[in-house]
Parts: sequence; C-alpha cells; structure tokens
Amino acid sequence: MFGVTRQEHALMSGVVVASEMSYKHNYQNPDEADIHQMPEERWLLDYTLEDVVTDEVSIPHRVASKLVRLFAEGNEVAYIARYRADAHEGMSCDQIRQSFKIFNETKELNKKVEKAIANVSSKIKNEGDLTIAVERLKSAREPADITEVTQLYASARKTKASIAREMGLEDVAQAILDGRSINLEHFVGSKPELKNLKVVEEHIANAMADLLNKMQETQDAVKRISRMETTAFLCVCCELSNKAKKWTENDKSYRLISNFNDYLNFKKDARKVENYQILAMDRGEENEVLTWKIEVAHAEKEHPGISIRVAPAHQELFVTALNDSISRLFIPKIQRTIRRLLLARAEEAAISCFAHNLRHLFWREGVTAESVIALDPGYSACKAALLTSTGSVVETAEFGLNGKNFDQRGENLLIEWVGRAGDGRVVFAIGNGKASLETQMAVATMIRFGKFGPRVVRFCTVPENGASKYSITPLAEEDLPNMPPTQRSAVSIGRRLIDPMAEYVKIEPKHLGMGMYQHSVNAKKLSEALALVVRECVSMRGVDVNVASVQLLEKVCGLNKKTAAGLVALREQLGRISSREEIKGVKGLGAKSFEQCAGRGGGGYLECWSRISCPFCIVAPFFYGFLIVTDACENGMDGPKKKKKKVASEPLDRTIIHPSQYGVARSLLSRIGLRPSDLPCQYLAMRLQGLTGLTAEEAAVRDLFCTEIKTLPPPDLMVEIRKIASLKVGEHVVGRVANQVEFGLFVDIGAEKSALAHRSNLRQPYPEVGSSLMFVIMNVDTKKGRISVKPLE
Repeated sequence: MFGVTRQEHALMSGVVVASEMSYKHNYQNPDEADIHQMPEERWLLDYTLEDVVTDEVSIPHRVASKLVRLFAEGNEVAYIARYRADAHEGMSCDQIRQSFKIFNETKELNKKVEKAIANVSSKIKNEGDLTIAVERLKSAREPADITEVTQLYASARKTKASIAREMGLEDVAQAILDGRSINLEHFVGSKPELKNLKVVEEHIANAMADLLNKMQETQDAVKRISRMETTAFLCVCCELSNKAKKWTENDKSYRLISNFNDYLNFKKDARKVENYQILAMDRGEENEVLTWKIEVAHAEKEHPGISIRVAPAHQELFVTALNDSISRLFIPKIQRTIRRLLLARAEEAAISCFAHNLRHLFWREGVTAESVIALDPGYSACKAALLTSTGSVVETAEFGLNGKNFDQRGENLLIEWVGRAGDGRVVFAIGNGKASLETQMAVATMIRFGKFGPRVVRFCTVPENGASKYSITPLAEEDLPNMPPTQRSAVSIGRRLIDPMAEYVKIEPKHLGMGMYQHSVNAKKLSEALALVVRECVSMRGVDVNVASVQLLEKVCGLNKKTAAGLVALREQLGRISSREEIKGVKGLGAKSFEQCAGRGGGGYLECWSRISCPFCIVAPFFYGFLIVTDACENGMDGPKKKKKKVASEPLDRTIIHPSQYGVARSLLSRIGLRPSDLPCQYLAMRLQGLTGLTAEEAAVRDLFCTEIKTLPPPDLMVEIRKIASLKVGEHVVGRVANQVEFGLFVDIGAEKSALAHRSNLRQPYPEVGSSLMFVIMNVDTKKGRISVKPLE
C-alpha cells in the first residue's frame, strides 16, 4: 500500500498501538504541584527523551539521561547549572537551557501525537493505512510532521485523489504502480461520472499522483532536499508585492517601501541566506510590501518515482501521473518546507540573540550616586523624577526642556534638585526614546556652562523600552499609587540605573527591546525563552530575602508568585529573616522548592558570562547564592519597615552552601584556621585551593566556596554628547557594546547615534554586551545618521 513493499507492510501490520513508557514525577509535598509536579504520561514516540536531547544538543547519552531525570523531577536550569555538575559534566547554562527546551517540546510533541493517533484512528478504515499512519506519527520529530500525516491520510478536504478513491480507482492505481497490466476499459461506465476512457485515466492518474506523493521514499526525499542535502538548485527570491506596485507617492504605505530597498529584487542561494534577511523579508510580506518564495530546480531528478517500472501499456499514463505529482505536490511541498525551516531557524536565532542580550542586561551593576534625576524625554514635555540613592521617589514634575516648548522653570527645578544632593554625586538618567538627543544636549549644556556649580554632575542614557507599558500595569499602580502613568515611566527609567535587575523583573521581557525583529517571532516561544533566562539570571546573581520585592523573589528557582508573597509576609511578621531554616515556614514551600531556592552541594560552578577575558567585569562578593540571608538595608527600596538586627544567626546562611553541608563547610574552614563568622575572607579561595586529600563532598563544598560571580559594570557616565557631524573617519573612540545582533554590534560611542560594528570587521568571539573597548571610526554618513566602526587592532 502507498508504495510500501509487501514485506514492510507485513512487518508493520498489527503495530497500531504504540509501545508505552512512563515518565513519573514524585513529590512529597502536594503544595508544590503548581510549579513542579508533572503527571505520569504514556510515551508514544518511537524514540526517548534521552535520545532527542543527545542528538539535538550533541552531548553523551549518559549526560542526557541524567538531565532528563533532573528535569522530570522538577529541577530548574540555574539549579542544575550551579549545583549539579556531577550530572551535566561541565555544560554551560545555554546548553542546559537548550536541553530543557527540547525536553519540554518533545513532551508536548508526544501529547500531540497521542491526539493525532486518536484522530486518524477514527477516520481511517483500512487497517494497513492506519498502521502506516500511526508508525509515521510515532516517528514525528516536529509538529509539521504530524500535520503532514493527518493531511495525507485523514483530511476531510475534497481532493482529486479523494474523488478517485470514492470511485474505487485507488486500488487500480496501486496495481499499476506494482507493475500489473490492467484493462481500463472495464471501468468505463462503472460510475455515472466515468463516461469514457479519458475520464477514467484522468482519475487514475490523480490517484497515482497521490500514491506517489504518499510513498515514504518521497517524504524522505522532501526532507532531505529541504535540509539542503542535495544538488538541486534552491534559491530565495523576493520582490515588490503586486499590491505595493500599485502604490503611489500619495499613499500612506508608500514610504514603507524605502525600509525594504535591499529586498526589492533579492535573490540568494537558500544555503547562504542570513537569518536577519529572512526575518526582514517576512516582515516586509506582513506589511504587504514584499512577497518572497523559494525557487526549486532539478529536484525532480531526486523523486523516487523515476525508478518505478510499470507495464508498457501504462507507461504514458504513469509519466503523466509522475509529472503531475512532481509539479503539483512534490515541488510545492519542498518550497513550503524550506520556507518553514528557514523561518524557524531565523526565529530561533532571533530569540537566542534576544536572550543573550537580555542576560547581560540583568547582570549589569547599578550606579552609585547621592541622587538620581530621571528624565523621560519628549518633544512637548519632559517627565522628571528625583530619586534617592535607593530609588525612593522624592519629587516628580513635568516641563518643557527642548525647542519651542522650553520652560525656564524646568531648568530652575533641575538646578534646585541637584543642589539638594549637597556635595554628593548626581546622575541624570535620560531615556533613549524620542527627544533623547535633545534632552542629553540640554543637560550637557547646563553642565558645560556651570549651572550646577562645582558639584559632580554626570548623565547617561537608559533603555526606556517597556517603561510606558509598565506604567499602566496594576503592579505600577500598586508600586507608585497616586502618580500619573507618564511620571511612573520616569521613575522606572531612574530605578533601572540604580538597581537594574530589581526594576527589569517588573517588565515583560519581550518589551525590553534587546533583540532583533523580536516583534516578528512567535510571541509564546519568545516569552517562554526569556522567562527562563530571567529566572536563571536572578537566581544566579542571588536575592537577599530581607530586601527583595515579591517581583524579584518570584523569579528565583523554586519560588512562584504565591510563595514569594508568603516569604515577604513572613519577613514582615518576623521583622527580618535570620536563617534559611525560617524560610521553611512559608506556606506551600515544600522540600523540593526549598532545595531549589536554598541550593544544595554537588560540585557546581559558575563561569563568567563573558566569552572573552573582560577586564571591566566586577567580581561580586563570594556569598551570592539563590536565596541568601544578609543584613537588611535600612533604606532599601523594597526592604521591610521594621528595624533589623545587625548579623545573621548563622553566618553560613550568607553563602551558597546548602544547610545540609554546613558541617562539611565548618570542617573545611577549621582546617585553614577560619570560622564561619570570619566570612567573607579575602584569601579564602587561595587557602581552600591549597587543601589536599579531600573527599568528593569536601571538594564540592570547596568549589562552592570558591565560586565567583562576575557582573558587568554600570553604563558610562558623560558630561557631553557629540554630534555625528563632529566625528572624523580614522578617529579613535571608546565604545561600549550596547546590543548584539546577527550582523554585528551596536556600540555606544557617546554620540547622538549608536555606531554599527559589522560582523565582517569583527573577530570571534565577539565582545559581549556591556564590554568597553577602543574603536576606530570607518565611515560617517550624516544624511542617513549612520556611523560605522571597527575594533582597534
């Protein structure tokens, strides 16, 4: 049937019910079910989770098996990365996160296969066809494979092949493909529609074309060619859409054409097309400016039908059916599959780029200043907020600072706000949106003319992406009541400079603008990927239980919104949390959740996020963990209002050592002449590394003691802003990498526009987001506002 040999069919007959296995997840505390527990499920795919993780991540099967077990038990990525090196054997966080993504996607695929099997079982009456369909479903590697099978075998849509099948001609077509000679005259008049031999042959040809397309060998050829493992010519072509060709200069949409000038007559080998080019063309198509497709040539030579031999009497009919199958089914399927794969690859690259940049955003240190003046720029009005060093709001205002809307009272108010800081440093946090350049120049002019007196005043730009969306959320209303949304935006901008991580967790990651074409990719996939990265970053940097807000705590491994709120309630009830043991008193926080948020020993480590040696990284205190217990800040923005004690009851609670290993930790400290109360100690790592004859557990605890967390420095502070016209080709400038995309780096060089360092001028590995280095200006285009730079050799 359907081009499968009789021997293959015999082997497969009766194998309708898939082999089953179960992935069980056991937890002692039923309260943990909302974030960890997953129900037992039947496994229908003909490969295991371990197999697919091994193949996709390119890791040993034994490591994949350990990871799958840890994921199934509810362990999170950051926890595994730091504390379970015995399982991941040195994998990076990115690899573990990729494994977790594949783990979840494969489990979801298994559920879809189960539904699809139930669907086809109710529609396919022929047992042989059902067996083949089920086997193909069980071997599915992506949702598109499931769609393909259901369309081939269980589609309710009326097609040429289904009409031939209703007339009883499919078996005739199969007999011809099997090499038999059939007298087709017998079928003339067997149905009212079959009036003559020509009509009979047309229907049989349609059935043959469908059978040829359903052959497993044909489907394999489509996949092979779509993966570009072929000599066939595959080209991505893009041009102006028919609708856009009719636009005139008077149409509002006409101006969109200039945004896609590079793609108006675009042709490129599908093997060489870049991800950002695919996303740009797809965005152009969404805007009805462009239309793009895949051109395929010479693929017909790889169709398995050309090797089929039929009876001489049916040769002409077979050739007609084969050509129809190739042109109507085979080639279009290749085109659709290649397009889908290119889009999927580009989408994955965009999500990965966004996640990579977002991670560095969360690892940036805040600015230390006596006061921060936050400005949310605008041409009509500038929203301003005066904040303390901890982010508390002192005063807000709104005034004109630029052009015809300039208001002298606004300038006077800024001078007054700076004066309140006394001799302390004042930093202006200026949003990077509309009128940002004009606002920066206004502040720079005030500094240059000494309007702030002898005080130390600096300014810098702060990404304002998501500030407006945050300002109208219920969280913003709760955090900043009785304040207009426009001024909440200014407060958010200022707090991003003071404590980036604590403020950015309040904003949906996809609104932070740290990627490439992030609004063109699948919103659900993007949100899921970024949520994982945020959770990982917050956990790895560590959160102080006596200071952190609910929004920050709920992003820690093992916690959710409910348990985070319970932790804050417990903190307020006790005045402060003095030990990790007290955390167990939070309702709903079971043993598994406590293990995730408090950590456990296991020989883990944390490497610097930078892929290159970065002299600008700041080493944070060694005691940062997931949930740590330190002295609470009296003036903390999120800190409890009650008075705090000065020391924790257990000094080791300030480390990333798990409570169950405190005995081992004390023993190690004793061997180097220290007590827990002596921590932190400047030479701790050096002394511990000198110990010999350690057991596996002692070595694991030593490694945790020696873990260093490297963060990125705060943004550069400026006193002036340079116009593009003042830049000279060949000039050397200091630049900080602001964003990384597939085609290069955007670099802040203190000018009115960011510069682009194209990847053709970069060496691997690329400088990381936040790193500073010397650049040389290669080109300045004042008309288009573009600056090109490259790293100084």
